[in-house]
Amino acid sequence: MSLSHEYLAKKNFEQSAGACTPEWRVTMLFYAAVHAVSHVLFPSSHAPMTFKHKERGQKIFVHPKLRAVDSDYRELYGLSVTSRYMAANHPMSLAKVNRAFTLAVRVLSIAGISTSVATPASGARTADAGAGSAPAAGGAASSDAGQAGTS
Repeated sequence: MSLSHEYLAKKNFEQSAGACTPEWRVTMLFYAAVHAVSHVLFPSSHAPMTFKHKERGQKIFVHPKLRAVDSDYRELYGLSVTSRYMAANHPMSLAKVNRAFTLAVRVLSIAGISTSVATPASGARTADAGAGSAPAAGGAASSDAGQAGTS
């Protein structure tokens, strides 16, 4: 069964709320962005991801629609690399997790992907184009799926 990049972007984004560590949440948010970008780059929606991260970044920079989130995507990539490979020396603070959340929302929005997000302060809301607020400090978005996302 081939899953669409849109589905995988939503799934990673939504399941990131139940991640067991802040570092894993940032990683899941990054992979939500990877699938959101792939959703735009591969309109057939079932195409395999054929780019390495550097090549994908180059495609984003020149793509008319994705160029608007080039710096957001690159920053989110950097946070993800830190969370995966340097977490022992650079643990993810709540501020960095919230920043990753905001960046992922922007990338998903540009890709035309809306995701239902529950924030501790306001309950469920939809992250559409223009919505870029992160969950309130002191809590993460809730989710009933605490498993690792599909990347």
